[in-house]
Parts: sequence; structure tokens; C-alpha cells
Amino acid sequence: MGIAQVAMHQRSDELPKQIAPVKRTKRIADLGGAAVVEVTTQGVPEPEVALRSTASML
Repeated sequence: MGIAQVAMHQRSDELPKQIAPVKRTKRIADLGGAAVVEVTTQGVPEPEVALRSTASML
């Protein structure tokens, strides 16, 4: 077995462990993005938008 095959085998073992945190982070980011869309209207100050977005992700 060459080094490339060994490396690919090791990566395939790690992949599921790495995907779970990325999916969790994506879900949290989606919540923040949805809050931005919901609260953003003309006249709403940027700090209020940021606060709502951050609060939704907590």
C-alpha cells in the first residue's frame, strides 16, 4: 500500500468527526442570517441588526 492510500484511509476515518461540527456551525449561522433578514428594514440601526443576529445564535 502506497503512502497516498494510507493517507486517504486516515482521512476517511476523520471525515465524519469533522463534518458534525461543520453542520452544527452551519445551522447556527443560518439562524443568525435568518434573524438579519427578519429584522432588516429601512431605519433599523446596524447595531440592532447585529444584536438580534447574535442573540438568535446563542
